[in-house]
Amino acid sequence: GPFLRRYLASLAVWSAAVGAFNPFANAYFARLGYSAGQIGAIFSRAQVPQAAIVLLAPWVFRKAGLVTGIALMMMAAAAALGGLAAQPSGLAPLVFIAYMSFQWMSEPGMNTLLMNHVAERERGGASSLNMLVFFSAQALASFVSGRCLSRFGYGAVLAAATGLAVAAAGLFRFLLRRVK
Repeated sequence: GPFLRRYLASLAVWSAAVGAFNPFANAYFARLGYSAGQIGAIFSRAQVPQAAIVLLAPWVFRKAGLVTGIALMMMAAAAALGGLAAQPSGLAPLVFIAYMSFQWMSEPGMNTLLMNHVAERERGGASSLNMLVFFSAQALASFVSGRCLSRFGYGAVLAAATGLAVAAAGLFRFLLRRVK
């Protein structure tokens, strides 16, 4: 139906934005001069804030509303992605942790929104379409950004991913503005 088409369209743009960077995060830190051990520590340290901030998501959804709350989290992730585009060597681990935390903070809300707006008998199919769009957009974005990284560098690719993330947040808010 119309809700699912609008939801999946905005999800595709969001998935492309995160798919342009996430598979290359290790290489990003290696390019900044971090050792394998330091990169592992960054990823390990990111887990606790991610878990903590996901617990704040219901509060944000109650205060801002589900659609607006998700769009705000997308914008926060986009801002952090933009910070990574600037390649701030010393601050990169903190900016990465913020990016990952806000990215994952939107996930419970997106799943809730999807399941609340499709009929019970359609939930399995809607969930499958959700994953199909999510992973297909990420695979395509990974392919394109992987090819672009060697030619243009991380700054340009992450700036483009930031633009996609901002567009996804706006699209999500615009296309689903009437959804409660």
